[in-house]
Amino acid sequence: HTIRIHPGERTQIFYKATNYTARRTTGRAIFNVTPAIAGQYFSKIECFCFTEQTLKGGESVDMPVIFFVDPKLREDPATKHIDEITLSYTFYPVESPGTAS
Repeated sequence: HTIRIHPGERTQIFYKATNYTARRTTGRAIFNVTPAIAGQYFSKIECFCFTEQTLKGGESVDMPVIFFVDPKLREDPATKHIDEITLSYTFYPVESPGTAS
């Protein structure tokens, strides 16, 4: 999905996560911001990636992210040309819930 934001404003979005296995699964999400240089201006306020997530077999959930993009992005000569930022997540399984570092 594509959303339009205004730098400096808080924005809330949701990612849908689905456990396609038949068993309960616990994982942790790692995020990526591209282009990488924009990452210094991207701040997550709340994110499902801050904690482990457990989904039952076949369960789907909407996971919220609240973020903002610092308006200084438009002032920095290295980033002022950026018109699009991509936020993506990869889930990694956690062997024993509560033990991820």
